[in-house]
Amino acid sequence: MPLFAYEAIDKDGRIIRKSGEFENEMVLFNTLSTENLTLVDFKRIGLFYNILHGGFLKPKIKRKDLMEFCANFSLLLEGGVSITEALDSLISTTKNKAFRNALRETKKDIEHGYSLSQSLSNRKIFPPIIERIVSIGEETGELGKCFKDAYEHLKKVDEIISNTKRALTYPAFVIVAISAAFIFWMSYVLPKLMEAFKSFEIKLPFMTRLLITISNVFSSYWMFIPIVIFGLFLFFTFSRKNKRLRLLFDGISLKLPIFGTALYASQCAFFFQYLSLMARTGTTILTSLDIMQKVMKNEVFRKAIFLAKESIHRGQSMYEAFMETRLFETFALRMISVGEKTGEMDKQLKYLSDFYFEKVSRMTETISKTLEPIIIVIVGAFFVIFALGLIGPIYNMISKVGSM
Repeated sequence: MPLFAYEAIDKDGRIIRKSGEFENEMVLFNTLSTENLTLVDFKRIGLFYNILHGGFLKPKIKRKDLMEFCANFSLLLEGGVSITEALDSLISTTKNKAFRNALRETKKDIEHGYSLSQSLSNRKIFPPIIERIVSIGEETGELGKCFKDAYEHLKKVDEIISNTKRALTYPAFVIVAISAAFIFWMSYVLPKLMEAFKSFEIKLPFMTRLLITISNVFSSYWMFIPIVIFGLFLFFTFSRKNKRLRLLFDGISLKLPIFGTALYASQCAFFFQYLSLMARTGTTILTSLDIMQKVMKNEVFRKAIFLAKESIHRGQSMYEAFMETRLFETFALRMISVGEKTGEMDKQLKYLSDFYFEKVSRMTETISKTLEPIIIVIVGAFFVIFALGLIGPIYNMISKVGSM
């Protein structure tokens, strides 16, 4: 989707400069109109900058920063400190420059009459569910407690993501290490040995000739290796901008052995954690799914959420809607069905979130042990290939030297 940088004026006459993704200029104009903003100027940003904007150049506000803010803000508010005074205190202690600037703008909005939830929404620094929690806190007068709930939620999400990354780090490291060793042997070590074999004019077995052929390819075209890696990186980056490719790759990733199970469990833990929190705040299921469709990054889950929304709009129950997506396990569907019948959906969703969170945690601890036999087989196969390819000619070479 194209990225636009625009300048607009709000109802109080303040100039707002932002950027965002819109299908075209008309959608940009209509979106700003619904937000009571008058468009002054805009320009379409190029695709290359769009990629950089979404990754390398975009100021990073880490989840840890948001967690620390919610915890400290909750303590200040529950201690009787006003919102603006609490923001002043946190602005002075926040080390992240992008986050500090966002908090300053938030404070200015509040001083101009905006609510805290509206101001945070304008900054786009918190997930939509947190904005929803803050809005409920303003309505109920329990803003401090709501920020504490937000902290607990972000902490749980951070643990889910961290456990998933830990589960995938070990196999990724092993694959990179084996690939690097293979490239080093083929491009540097093996050519040196082949020169020695040729100088003694010994007959080479098939496996050795195969290794020589592969080594020659690496020696002749080694410069294409970084180009291919960079090309794959660019292709992956561009593919994340295409909805169909995202759906394809996300679907493949969920079906991978071992890794797919870990990814599926983490996505389910993330999904049910959000739904549970919104159910406790009294958010309707359709509103919750609307928010989840924006929050979830996995395109397979986003498609399933869209289909579930459509089914619920047609009058189906949550259980029936989730079952039709064919994404969720029977166990999860039964828990949802019980939640609908008993009226305790928030508890059932919390149980599902905890269940999948524990599953990710267990996989983090056992995935390395599970992969060890596979890695041993792969390393052993490499060793056998190199042994058959090198020991034979070395034995012949020693025999020839001994006969001289």
